[in-house]
Amino acid sequence: MKTLVTRFYGRLGARLTRPQSGVVLIFALIMLVVISMVALMSLKSSISGEQVSNNLRTSALATQSAEAGLRYCENLVLTAGPGLIINELPLTVTTGLPNLWETRANWTTTFAMVVPASFVDSTVDATRAQRTLPMCMVERYRMLGAADSFLITSIGYSPDFSKNAAGVVIAGGETWMQLLLRY
Repeated sequence: MKTLVTRFYGRLGARLTRPQSGVVLIFALIMLVVISMVALMSLKSSISGEQVSNNLRTSALATQSAEAGLRYCENLVLTAGPGLIINELPLTVTTGLPNLWETRANWTTTFAMVVPASFVDSTVDATRAQRTLPMCMVERYRMLGAADSFLITSIGYSPDFSKNAAGVVIAGGETWMQLLLRY
C-alpha cells in the first residue's frame, strides 16, 4: 500500500512540474491591449462630443447677442430714441460703393451703436455678463415712391469672444444678422 501512494503522488508531481507554454499570459496581454484601445476610443469620442456641444453653445449665444442688437436698433428706429445714428445711403447698384456695414473699419461709434449692457445682460446673474457687447448699424434707403426703409445690421459675440489688435478673431464666436425695416 505504501508503494501505491508513492506512485500516485509521483505521477501528480510529474504532471505538476511539466513545463508550461504561457498561452494564457499572452492571451491576457492581448485582451488588455484591446480593452485599453476601446477605452481610449470612447474617451476621444466623449471629448470631441463635448467640443461640438461647446461650439453649438457658443454659436447660439452669439446669435442671441446679435438678435438683441437687432431688437435694440429696431426699437430706436421705431421710437426715434436717443443716441440713434442713421446713416443715409442711396439704394443704387450702379455706384459700386459698398454699404457701410460691409466694411469692418466702419464698425466704430461714428457709424454704429454699441448695445448697452443693461439691454443685453441678465440682472439675475452678473457673472454671465457679455465681455464684448453687440453692435448695430442703421442705414436708411430712400426709394422713390416708397416709405422709408432701414437696413439694420447687428454683430453679436459669444461670451468668450476675443480678437487681437488687428481685429482677427482669436476665440469665441461672432454672428452677423440683418433686418430690413419698412414703415
